[in-house]
Parts: sequence; structure tokens; C-alpha cells
Amino acid sequence: MLVSAWREAGDIFTDKEKAALQWAEAVTLISETHAPDEAFAAVSAQFQPKEISDLTLAIGVINTYNRLSIGLRGKPTIAATVAAGCSSISQWPELATTWPATLLATKRRTSAIAVPNDCRRRSPAPAW
Repeated sequence: MLVSAWREAGDIFTDKEKAALQWAEAVTLISETHAPDEAFAAVSAQFQPKEISDLTLAIGVINTYNRLSIGLRGKPTIAATVAAGCSSISQWPELATTWPATLLATKRRTSAIAVPNDCRRRSPAPAW
């Protein structure tokens, strides 16, 4: 996965993507970075103010979901579903949109994501 090594990836990412990734790192690590002016200048050069707001909100939501998943001991169900043979991209939106609400609703230590029926038939989810 190149996203974690975006700085070393050369020209694989556009300047706009690099600015968004730099901003994502700065906002994610806000207690360490304090959202430096350099990162804000880079994102401002590539995005309109509304786009920066939308991007920052998306970063915050992703960070919130990650913290909830880690704190509530969530499992990497989307990755497990793909590994189990359910790799159709058309099924991912259902997994992604059901994840937050079902994770919060469950009291079990297993994942509560609703896996599409055709994935269950093809290959059962791994038992964690």
C-alpha cells in the first residue's frame, strides 16, 4: 500500500493528492504537528476553501471511526471479507455504510458489520 509511503512514491501521486495526504497527516497528528502553516499552504494551493473544509471533515470522520474501532476492539472485517473471496467493489459501500452504526450497537467482541449474503454463501467470514 503506497499511501503510507506517499512521500517516497515519487510521481505516483499528483500534487493535489500529495497536498491532501500531507493535510491528512497534519490533522491526524494534530497534537504533534499543530497543523503547520506549510501543510495548510500546500492544501490551500490545491483546494478551494469549501473543499478544504470537506477534506478536513472527512479526515476527522475517518479518524473517529478508527478510534472507535480500536477502542471497541473492532476487527478488520472489510479486509477479511475480501480475503474470504468477497472482493466485488460494489459490495464495499454496503459494508462501509453499515459499519459505524452496527459497531456501536454491538456488545460482542466480534465484528457486527453486515456482510452481503452472496459473500456469506461463497465463503464464510473467518472466525477470529
